[in-house]
Amino acid sequence: MWCSLKLWRVTDSTHIQTIGHAGRITCVTFSRDSRYVVTGSEDMSLKVWEADTGKLTQVLAFFSFSFLYCQQMSERIRRYI
Repeated sequence: MWCSLKLWRVTDSTHIQTIGHAGRITCVTFSRDSRYVVTGSEDMSLKVWEADTGKLTQVLAFFSFSFLYCQQMSERIRRYI
């Protein structure tokens, strides 16, 4: 099952990119400066995307949890909870 999320530019309604995971996306957050989007999924991963381009910049995989439901990006240091 492929689950996706579409990024849109609010100012001009431009579709930036469709981003996705192999499992259902369970949570989404933006960095405080709005440069990055972090998504969490039932596929046991967090993915970090550039908000302006939709480019995938990092994948963090977990193996010891049943589901990943939330994350938070800290202001000064990129930490995911």
